[in-house]
Amino acid sequence: IEVARRCGRRLDIAGIIQDEEYFRTEVAPHVDGQRVRYLGAVDADARAEVLGGAHALLHLIDFDEPFGYSVVEALACGTPVIANARGSMDELITHGHNGFLVDDIGSAVTAPR
Repeated sequence: IEVARRCGRRLDIAGIIQDEEYFRTEVAPHVDGQRVRYLGAVDADARAEVLGGAHALLHLIDFDEPFGYSVVEALACGTPVIANARGSMDELITHGHNGFLVDDIGSAVTAPR
C-alpha cells in the first residue's frame, strides 16, 4: 500500500484473505474503493485480465517464497514483477528485464520509474 501511495498509483488487491486479523487491521483501513481496491478472489479469466492490465505486480512478501505462482501468472501476462530479493525470486525475475528485485520499500518505489 505504501509503495503504491508513494508512486501515486492505484493499488488493486486480489486474492483470498489468509490472515483475517492482519487484513482487518493493516489493509482494510486503507481500502477506499478508489486509490486502494480489494477485488476479492478472482477466477482465472478475471485474474488474467487484472494481471494483464496491471502496471506491475507487487510481490513484497516477508518470507522466502519457494515458488511464486502469482509471479509466474503475472509474467505470463507480460506484466513486470516488483519483488523482494529473496527466496526463488531471482530464479523467476531478471532484474530490469521482466521485473525488479528490491530490498526495501524505497527501492520498490523507484524500481518502475
